[in-house]
Amino acid sequence: MPENNSKKLKIQEAQYEFPYHYIPHFTSADTATRHRLLGWGFEYLCYQRHIRETVLQMEAESVLEVGCGDGYFIGSLGEQIPRRVGADFSEKAIGFARAFNPDVRFYAGDAAELDEEFDVVCAIEVLEHIPDEEVMRFLRVLFDRVRPGGNLVISVPSVVLPLHKKHFRHYTSGMLRKQVLEASPTAEVVNESYVCRIPRWMAFYNRLTANRHWLFDIHVMSDWVWRRLWRKHRVGDENTGRHVVGVFRKADL
Repeated sequence: MPENNSKKLKIQEAQYEFPYHYIPHFTSADTATRHRLLGWGFEYLCYQRHIRETVLQMEAESVLEVGCGDGYFIGSLGEQIPRRVGADFSEKAIGFARAFNPDVRFYAGDAAELDEEFDVVCAIEVLEHIPDEEVMRFLRVLFDRVRPGGNLVISVPSVVLPLHKKHFRHYTSGMLRKQVLEASPTAEVVNESYVCRIPRWMAFYNRLTANRHWLFDIHVMSDWVWRRLWRKHRVGDENTGRHVVGVFRKADL
């Protein structure tokens, strides 16, 4: 293949880091729009990066994410972790996950059906979607996948956030700890934290720059807002933190 053709193909391949053709789309009202919006994107990146750093500090050889969705988190861990596996009930989500993260192994189905153990098992913003009568079973499945001496990492929305209509409950650190230790009484609490507090000025900035009427983004300003959030407001408390992150060690019997 001529060198010039090869360069052009590489440029095109690099474009598929994200399916950009799906950004402009027709709405349900059959109007056209050029963008897709995640208004709470900074908050999402904040707790995702916090958990990523938490997991990478464990120097694990293997990580399983249960309820991985489209694979964003497990893919973000990178090749620093040799064995990465994502599991989710949604075939559609797993289709996206495989497309975006070809170096990660994904499983569409119940994590209880896996017969492997991992140094770290993660469930990120998943537990709140589990019905009350299924919570203990779900947590036991997570612990079954953790090798003895390994860690379970769970994040959930805190009670600071209004209960979302698709969630069964939001959490305090005490509520999360109680459920986890009830499911696995020999587990040890390693760390609990409240992550991402949104100051009033940032809530105002979010509403001002991204709403149903308009969207505008000044790169320099957005960069400053993100850096300020990460450096100054990454960690909150029970009155301000929007997510609870718990790390629990499975007993090494």
